[in-house]
Amino acid sequence: MANGKNLDLNNQQHQILIREQLERIVESSVFEQSPKMKELLSYLVDQTLQGNGERLKQFTIAIEIFDRGVDFDHQSDPIVRIQAGRVRRSLDTYYFTEGANDALYISVPKGRYVPSFKLRSEQDLAPQANAAVAEPAEIESLSPSITVLPFLSLAEDNQQQFFADGFSEELATELSRFDTLNVVSMYAMGDTSFDINTAADISQIGKQLNVSFITSGTMRALNNQMRIHARLYRSDTGQQVWAEKYTCDMSTHDLFEAQDQIIAEIVAELASSFGIIHREIYQSCNHKKVTQLSTYEATLRYRHYLMTLSKEHYHPALEALQQATEQEPEFALAWAMLAVLYFDADKLAMADIANASELGFECARKAVELDSNNQECQMALAMGYLSRGDQAGLVDAVNKVVTLNPNAAYQVGLAGWALCLAGEFEQGRELLANSKALNPFRPPWFALADILYFYTEHDFDQAFKALDQFSLSKLYWQPLLRCVLHIEKGEFAQAKSAYLKVLELCPDFNQRREHYLSAYLVCPNLKQQVTTALDKL
Repeated sequence: MANGKNLDLNNQQHQILIREQLERIVESSVFEQSPKMKELLSYLVDQTLQGNGERLKQFTIAIEIFDRGVDFDHQSDPIVRIQAGRVRRSLDTYYFTEGANDALYISVPKGRYVPSFKLRSEQDLAPQANAAVAEPAEIESLSPSITVLPFLSLAEDNQQQFFADGFSEELATELSRFDTLNVVSMYAMGDTSFDINTAADISQIGKQLNVSFITSGTMRALNNQMRIHARLYRSDTGQQVWAEKYTCDMSTHDLFEAQDQIIAEIVAELASSFGIIHREIYQSCNHKKVTQLSTYEATLRYRHYLMTLSKEHYHPALEALQQATEQEPEFALAWAMLAVLYFDADKLAMADIANASELGFECARKAVELDSNNQECQMALAMGYLSRGDQAGLVDAVNKVVTLNPNAAYQVGLAGWALCLAGEFEQGRELLANSKALNPFRPPWFALADILYFYTEHDFDQAFKALDQFSLSKLYWQPLLRCVLHIEKGEFAQAKSAYLKVLELCPDFNQRREHYLSAYLVCPNLKQQVTTALDKL
């Protein structure tokens, strides 16, 4: 954020703004499932605001946050460095998604632990408006390609080395189930004498295999526990962009099941729709003009739109995917994504496109015809059935989605979300829970499923709490749900205020209320409950 303005930490009002921004960040879905990351970021910000920035060294942080002793050695124990890296990546994710339009930017610059606080410029808040900046010719684009290097066992026990070898092979197998990811076998190199700890060798592996990402790790056994450290590197820079540790109980009666669970978490972190690989690539190409995008990069514009559901991100995604289908008409994924954009044009009033829903259904059918085993193609068809109110078709398509890849966190969660909108809360909420266990990173509109569930249970207080997670203030559904909940609680003044916001965001809502409600509330009883409430206003 070089164009941003630094805040004055001696200014009381600026301190208030920073603390309010910190609260928004730690309460976001990005940080929701990581209490330790919340604690670390809050500690770094608090110490800096108190004037103790000079104390923020690895030794102090290790003792005060990670319960290390005075004998802490950062060379042998990289806990602070690794967790700070996770906080940095999570902040990037937050500002890429829920905080895309936040005016105050908090970051933890690499190589230090004192946070930076800046007011973001208009240029930072609207990256699409600056697309005229040409991409430097010498910088090559990242691609969704990866190789899995053998995980290294730090013990001489052959059985543990066999476990490590098998783990690597299974990880590569599961990664290859993601249609958008090209997994290249490391054995294509022939010579495997490399040092993963050096950027030069990482770069060499990337060039030799023509991959943008490399994953590897180590395994260390202690009694009946196996500690697994997994890492992801960018081959162009040699930079480690992700790291996580897992513990496997080697005494379990089903070791394969324990291994599968860890691998499922790793692949969800790396390769799911909003995994670290796609986010890294998006950040590397989001300055390009639409005409400069590859077909894959066009899909990233779509994924960015999904996090905000805003018109400003909708139109670049639509243009990019329309271009992608023209350039590569056999690219099934582009047709699937285009289908969803057409559905949203109609259901969310994103654009005035004639027969948008029918166009969407045609695109979804075309996508499935091109690749019936593509999970996102089947999900696009499921969304088509949802838009038509076809519960049987929806359930059938959702079951295909989950069967194709149960480790694709976002797609599994989206399948559960769609089922909840159709009133199938038991199966839908189970899929959402599975998705969250794989990867807590999810778009804020997933909260709609919880809101509707608590609403049908007449637990309006819990529904309001779930509504706090629905942080898309530019989408008419957010004030609409707030309006309905206020009506149910007899709070008509607040309900009228919320309804005025609905009309501001969706001016023709009064005239097309039935259409807009039917677009998402497929369950007749649920739609009737909402309609009855609105009739009281």
